[in-house]
Amino acid sequence: MMFRLIKTARELRDLQHYIDSLDYDVQAHRQLRQQLDEAEGWRSQWQLLENAQSVTATAR
Repeated sequence: MMFRLIKTARELRDLQHYIDSLDYDVQAHRQLRQQLDEAEGWRSQWQLLENAQSVTATAR
């Protein structure tokens, strides 16, 4: 990976904007991952409930 020296304030601002946009993307990804994990937890709980109801219905 090649790095080059930043020579102007504009280049520095552009780089900071790019880094900020990457940080925003990372934060958005983490939030989506957390929501997906929560949804998976709810799905698992729902599956357990359905299985329990199925066993109960079969036992009757």
